[in-house]
Amino acid sequence: MQNADSDEIEATVRACPSGALSLKKDEQTSEPSPSVATVSSHVMIMPNGPLRLKSPCRVTLQDGTEVDKPNGIAICRCGGSSKYPFCDGSHKTNGFKG
Repeated sequence: MQNADSDEIEATVRACPSGALSLKKDEQTSEPSPSVATVSSHVMIMPNGPLRLKSPCRVTLQDGTEVDKPNGIAICRCGGSSKYPFCDGSHKTNGFKG
């Protein structure tokens, strides 16, 4: 990151397949992001992997905590994630097929 310009960093974050990377812009200079309710979503079922949503979203956890994911999200399907309900890549080593 130290040698990359802001466009390169942003492109890398947006290309993150799991949605684990995100950007937080300076509130004084950034434009407001679109409301979660106004964004069209497309959910992909990744072969032998997570459910993947590449649109901004808000996840409500079982305890009621809301987590905003501006770059989308990967939801675990294998049940092995240490960051459940979010995917941590466990499906790659635990033999998950689905």
